[in-house]
Amino acid sequence: MAAAADALSGSRLLIAAALPGVLSAVGARGSWLPLGLVAVAALTDFLDGVAARRSAGGPSRHGAVLDNVADLGLVVGCTGAGAVLGLVPAAVPIAIAAAFACYVLASATRTVHEGAWRLARTRLGHAAGVLNYGIAGLVAAAVAAPAPLWQPALDVASLIVVAVNLAAILDRLPAWRGRPR
Repeated sequence: MAAAADALSGSRLLIAAALPGVLSAVGARGSWLPLGLVAVAALTDFLDGVAARRSAGGPSRHGAVLDNVADLGLVVGCTGAGAVLGLVPAAVPIAIAAAFACYVLASATRTVHEGAWRLARTRLGHAAGVLNYGIAGLVAAAVAAPAPLWQPALDVASLIVVAVNLAAILDRLPAWRGRPR
């Protein structure tokens, strides 16, 4: 099952690599392909966790790293392409990347202080991750079926995503400084 989890995360990495180009190529012409890719990526994100938990020994360090890198690549690639297309402000992929960088730093600090490998997961960080996927889906939907109604939804979603990712950064500061949460 660990190999299945890794394969699912790996497929998400491939989707993450292709998605910005697909979004840029489609642009405002409308195509369901980007939305289909984001939907498949979200499904693989769910299924890789299930497969990892069912594998002998449970989730692995390399699997967790692969999963996180695939998630980051997908949401930053999609929202970055969305920023280039004028659908979301550049602050969205920047906030997502900054929150991920703080997550990595907090996890490394926690690992050093606890003497064992530990991810610095928080509820707020998890909420940010879910919202990051949500805005990636909105960007893909706006490209799939271009319509004026998407922009107000993307504007509100962008504000929420930036705010929650910044809050996740602040929430991780105690772990980042080496203090337990």
